[in-house]
Amino acid sequence: MANSTLFMGLVLGGGVVALALAQWMTIYMAVATVAYLLMVSGLIWRQRRGLHVALMSMAMFTDLSLVLLLEWQRSAIDQALSFAMSPLQQAHIGFSTLALLGYFPTLILGVLLYRNPGRRPHLRPWHLRLGVASFAFRSLGFLFMFSLL
Repeated sequence: MANSTLFMGLVLGGGVVALALAQWMTIYMAVATVAYLLMVSGLIWRQRRGLHVALMSMAMFTDLSLVLLLEWQRSAIDQALSFAMSPLQQAHIGFSTLALLGYFPTLILGVLLYRNPGRRPHLRPWHLRLGVASFAFRSLGFLFMFSLL
């Protein structure tokens, strides 16, 4: 019960934050900012496994959903592959793509670790390495996102 209440609070709070941020940036950037804040929160709360899993899953799902929405509405992949954008905007696309690609193995390893606590300790260093790399790429992509303004 407490976890579902926390989850709903995070979703509603994230929605309010996104609407407030949309005053200064596009709604897509506001949603990406909320996803980034969820990811930072997941890192802060990594010692509480259930909360870490919920926050990181929401962050990754939001990022992936945003890419799919941008592709559907704006043909974002075709635009990115045309290389008609500035170098800073291309850096945003490159780092964000690397982060998204890193989400899949990080998520798979995280699920294996979560479902089998203590039974697969050899996976933890790989989960950590891939997670840190994905977060670093996501951070760079997030910073370069503002070149799109």
